[in-house]
Amino acid sequence: MGRRDEFILELAVAGACEAIVTHNIGDFAGAAMLGVRVLRPSEFLRSVEHL
Repeated sequence: MGRRDEFILELAVAGACEAIVTHNIGDFAGAAMLGVRVLRPSEFLRSVEHL
């Protein structure tokens, strides 16, 4: 994970977020270890489409 992206993951963990939505999923390779899913925008939209 790049240093520029670390704060995003830190905020997601501190805020008890379920997921980070990004086009740059490779930048968050360690997120799953911290309980945060990483989704592409299209995946996120499909997941909330039926709500």
